[in-house]
Amino acid sequence: MSNNFSDLLSENTAVGHALRKLDLINTNPASIQQSSLELLQQYLNGESDIVDATNPFMKLVESSAVNTAGFIIDNEVTTRAQYPSCAQTLDDLYLHMSDKDYIDRFASPAITKFTIVVPMKQVLASMIADPVTGIKKIVIPRNSEFIIEDTVFSIQYPIEIKQLIHGGIQVVYDTDNKSPLQTLATNVVNYKITKIKNLDDDVLVMDVDVVQFTIKSKTTEINSAKLMRQTIDFNDQFYYARVYYKNNASNSKWKEIKTTHTDQVYDIGEVTAVLKVINNKLEVYIPQIYFTNNMVSGSVRVDIYQTKGEISISLDKFKPSSFKARWIAIDKADNTAAVAAWVKIPDVFIYSNETVYGGKNQLSFEQLRKRVMTNAIGDRNVPITNAQITAHIENRGFDIVKTVDLVTNRIFHATRALPKPFDEKLITAASTSMESIILSMDSIKDHPAVFNNGDRITLTPDLLYQNNNGIISIVQANVVADILSKTPDLIAPLVSTGNYLYTPFHYLLDATSEDFSVRPYFMDRPEFKLVEFVDQNDTTMLQVNTDKFTITKTVYGYQVLIETKSNDDFRNLPDDAVHVQLSFVPEYEASRVFLNGTLLQTLQSGERIYKFDIYTSFDIDSENVLFLNSFRLFGNISTRFGSKLSQEFDIVYSTSTNMNAGWSRHDIDNYLGEFLLPTRIAAITHEKATFTFGKYLEYLWTSNRSIASSAPYEKWDVNVPAVYEQDVYNIDPITGSIFSFGTNGELVYDIKHRKGDPVLDANGQQIYKYKVGDAKLDTKGEIIPIGQKYVSRQLDIMFVEGLYYFSTDPSSTLYRESFINTVVNWITYEIAEMNKVGLEQTRIYFYPKSNLSNIRVMVGGGTITQLEANQAFNIKLTVTKQVYENSALCLSLTNSTIRTIDEYLKRETISMSAIVSALERVYGDDVISLSVTGLGGDLNLDALTVLSTGDRCSIRKRLSNIGDGKLIVQEDVSVEFVKHDVD
Repeated sequence: MSNNFSDLLSENTAVGHALRKLDLINTNPASIQQSSLELLQQYLNGESDIVDATNPFMKLVESSAVNTAGFIIDNEVTTRAQYPSCAQTLDDLYLHMSDKDYIDRFASPAITKFTIVVPMKQVLASMIADPVTGIKKIVIPRNSEFIIEDTVFSIQYPIEIKQLIHGGIQVVYDTDNKSPLQTLATNVVNYKITKIKNLDDDVLVMDVDVVQFTIKSKTTEINSAKLMRQTIDFNDQFYYARVYYKNNASNSKWKEIKTTHTDQVYDIGEVTAVLKVINNKLEVYIPQIYFTNNMVSGSVRVDIYQTKGEISISLDKFKPSSFKARWIAIDKADNTAAVAAWVKIPDVFIYSNETVYGGKNQLSFEQLRKRVMTNAIGDRNVPITNAQITAHIENRGFDIVKTVDLVTNRIFHATRALPKPFDEKLITAASTSMESIILSMDSIKDHPAVFNNGDRITLTPDLLYQNNNGIISIVQANVVADILSKTPDLIAPLVSTGNYLYTPFHYLLDATSEDFSVRPYFMDRPEFKLVEFVDQNDTTMLQVNTDKFTITKTVYGYQVLIETKSNDDFRNLPDDAVHVQLSFVPEYEASRVFLNGTLLQTLQSGERIYKFDIYTSFDIDSENVLFLNSFRLFGNISTRFGSKLSQEFDIVYSTSTNMNAGWSRHDIDNYLGEFLLPTRIAAITHEKATFTFGKYLEYLWTSNRSIASSAPYEKWDVNVPAVYEQDVYNIDPITGSIFSFGTNGELVYDIKHRKGDPVLDANGQQIYKYKVGDAKLDTKGEIIPIGQKYVSRQLDIMFVEGLYYFSTDPSSTLYRESFINTVVNWITYEIAEMNKVGLEQTRIYFYPKSNLSNIRVMVGGGTITQLEANQAFNIKLTVTKQVYENSALCLSLTNSTIRTIDEYLKRETISMSAIVSALERVYGDDVISLSVTGLGGDLNLDALTVLSTGDRCSIRKRLSNIGDGKLIVQEDVSVEFVKHDVD
């Protein structure tokens, strides 16, 4: 007899049929009665058996039992639906989800910044005055779009540019109508009013946060005779939908209504639209109850927010002309006079220098179920609980590992693998890991790739490291030089098997205070912001501005190059009568310091190129002040001066030629370091530029601890032979004596080895008392120290596989630059933004996916062991003659093989059978049979499970010589094609 309700429902019996029918009519007593009568008729007709079909009591018992069973079955289903932990389908889960749960249920967009530049004169001339307050303003509409190729970014709040009564300018977001998709940390827009070279007027420069989505809007007329049920197509991934209605009751204004993704939960007292997403279609339905109660009529508008999800774009690679804008206000009520005034401004320029990497695809059912169970989303406020913090981080494409959870302190690691390459020559992402290294400042301070600044030393990206059985050490400079001196065909195998590592960041070790600290910086990609024109002395009758500007990192620090744009009079000046100075007011100083530019080249056009060599030993203090060594103050000796990592500098052009009678001094002469210039000097033009030398990676994980070590001691530098320190005698085996009597009765000692004789082993080879490197001992047998005890430091450093240190092919070098920029953007922007919204003692740090070193895994039989995260594979493909002779198809199959294996290695549990099955689906009919080996190296495992969230396996790489002296990083996957044919 069945004890399970689902089994009972599936039985092919009269009772089973009755129960299934009862499930459809359980709220209709008349239908239930009719069903019971039909069952009775079956008994009377002999179609079903009963103990006694003529016994009314038995019939009543049967009907009551069926009805009771039906009630219990329905009760079981509805009771289960009340608990999210019992949810088995999305329909079950939808009952427990609020509107906000759906924001991150689907794809999420990437976020970045765009810069809007507009002439201030045009802004002021276009402003509309408020007759009540007297404040003038112009408004960038709410749904404005910023377009680069086929990718669209948008804003969610109008931007108001106001001129207040006293004439001051204010740029703010209009937050009267809040968006559920974006909570602003502040309503103030970051802006500045400045000048641009060759433009006489000021410009307004605004940095605006934008989100990668576009809105598709559709409006439908509805009434009681025409219900609202629409299916709307969209192109990209679904992110969110907002539904509005308007009629006479709403004063013909759009009023937003609630939405839900289940037709079983909605408030009959408040109009709610039911949404359902199927592939790239959105079904929108407003239930009948609202029409019956005359709660909705008129027009309904559906706004679908669609996004591309995860993207990676370097916006600084695009020309300014590639950026487009559309000034859109979907709600016609937003098309105010102030908006119309903005749209009519002719000269609005947009650009972005950001690297966009972010967004994500929709959650799996299990991820969504877990979040709903823990109430991890809720309102868009400060994430407090562990579940909320985890959701907050995962929404931005990171995995989360919690490392410290105390009442007063919480630390989370946000982990993420590096982005994949875009170049077809490269297939899989570079591997990374966070490793510990033990070193002392004294032992490495003299390394050429280390800057020694006394109690602070800086480890540069030029350092090469090596992993020897899990122990990380710095490779000596002569070893690196020896490798680089070899030919590419020798470097490739040497590096591929060397387990080399490197870090793209500068690590500063600071022992200036009682608490030793380690700080990571990114110093290899200096930047400069727009050169701003400040003023010029028209009485010089000369005109010169900076036309082109570059700043690059060099072995000694940085080099700035500027190219002039000037009039004929300036170009005709003698070179020795033209001067350019760079100056700034250092940190911890009150006076300005100066650096003269050096003429590098005079172009055929007559324009000049000047260079400024800014020396630094990359000494950065705890306030993130970088000390520069080439500026001067009141003398000809350069001194250390502190600069912010992002520092504003003044550029002043001057001349020592004779001035005309109408010349007069100008305020910009006060910005000259006249002690470095000829006595007769006149300033011509004053400009400003902001240099960003580097970035402090505050939210890149690092830790350290100090380990006391013994003092260095004297060592032998030569091998010292062992000699007998006294005579050694033969001992008589019978008497035990060391002497005998001679023929005259005198004592005769039987000497075996005389004092000073060499000590030899059984084979007659010299034995050494001390060898080279052995400690020297004093007369008391103790080692002889030659200095004080020193302290070793154990540091956590982010490493990348060392193959990219040696790669020279453009595909590898460009990818190296790209993933470094991406990681820096994650740390300085995305992780930094996450930390802004956390509680005071909650810290989130970037921690790279560990897919480079040894990781803990579980293998067959539940055995826990350590394996290299990097895995090499051997694949044998048996193919037809047509496939075998088609080189392009074989290359495509090889690349598809690598991509497929790479995707499966990202999983927590890796199964060789699953990989083989996936490859078979990829190959289709092109491959007859295949074999794959190599998981776990020599162990050749069938399956393994990675035990840490922050660890993952990856495909091992190798360095390959592709000719022309170029070295490229490639996957260590061997694909052998076997021809299945009779020759």
